[in-house]
Amino acid sequence: MALEKQTSAFIILVAVFGILFGAYLVYSLPLIRFANNIKNRYGTNTINCGLSMNESDHYFCESDSDWIERKNVYIEQDKRNQLKQTTNIFFLTNWEPNFQCRFERRIGSTGDGGKWRLLPNCEIHTFDPGVYQCPVNICTYHQVTLGSGDDNISKSLEMLTNDLNHTKREIDIFKIDIEGGEYSLFLSMFGPTRQNTTKNSKRRVYPRQILFEIHIGGQAPSETHQLFDSLRKYGYVIFHKEPNLIGGADYFEYAMLKLTKKFVTRQKKIAAVPKPKVSFNLRWREHIEDVVLNCTKRLGAMYRQFKGAPSSIRLQIYKTCILAKLNYARALNDNTFASFESQLESVQKLAAHMITCDF
Repeated sequence: MALEKQTSAFIILVAVFGILFGAYLVYSLPLIRFANNIKNRYGTNTINCGLSMNESDHYFCESDSDWIERKNVYIEQDKRNQLKQTTNIFFLTNWEPNFQCRFERRIGSTGDGGKWRLLPNCEIHTFDPGVYQCPVNICTYHQVTLGSGDDNISKSLEMLTNDLNHTKREIDIFKIDIEGGEYSLFLSMFGPTRQNTTKNSKRRVYPRQILFEIHIGGQAPSETHQLFDSLRKYGYVIFHKEPNLIGGADYFEYAMLKLTKKFVTRQKKIAAVPKPKVSFNLRWREHIEDVVLNCTKRLGAMYRQFKGAPSSIRLQIYKTCILAKLNYARALNDNTFASFESQLESVQKLAAHMITCDF
């Protein structure tokens, strides 16, 4: 007897499960498909960052509208940088930052020596001709002179990456302070390919970030402009500039970030992503009309997809996907124009008919 009761209870549970699963197939799956259609057609809160990913070499993921604004800011300042003005203090009027980075941080000591940079998790290697002991578990020290590698004294960046077997790895941060040697070093990095290097060391290395102190010394202004032009040519933007108050006006700290050549060579401003339309008299007529049209289309899609579903399902879809937009338009309208209010009410009346299937 007990076994029969257990069997009956099991059959009832299976039947209930079957009914619930059938209801899921009938109503929930079309709802999911409808939600996906709405997402694909009208967008969601998910960031579409294809433009920024493409032009930053997969370093940034920002909305297209933010990235376009960032590019326009860059273009404006880049034009000023290209003026290359002549003054007694070179860096007073030349080569200002043209790119802004959120979450940049300053590391190192306060005052001279600290650097501004974007924060990746890095394996740190230090190169210097002197004798230095790296802090434990912080960095690896190499007693090497960094340079062009064309002599028997220095090694180029390509040579060092070969020695460390890092040829397939990206250098996140390349920080240098070599007291004027940056001119010849950057020429070797971004100038014509050297003829006397081995085949394996011809592979060019372009670090993601370059942090350096520039020392004008006896360099002519044209040579300093050439240095920055070379960096710009290879996709580097300036995201920080800081004077060395101890060294004087000829010593400046720079932080640069590599994007793509496509980003840095564009000289025309880009049209911004369309925003809500406001008429010349500061009314929202065109924008409200767009909202009304959009809501009407959504109502039609809802009715076609869920005509046979319970009215409660259609009501929930209406509240989730349509009513919020209508309330937004009503808040903008604020009963200023009766004609706009009648348009919004007509959408609500249509929704009531479609939800109840009462035509």
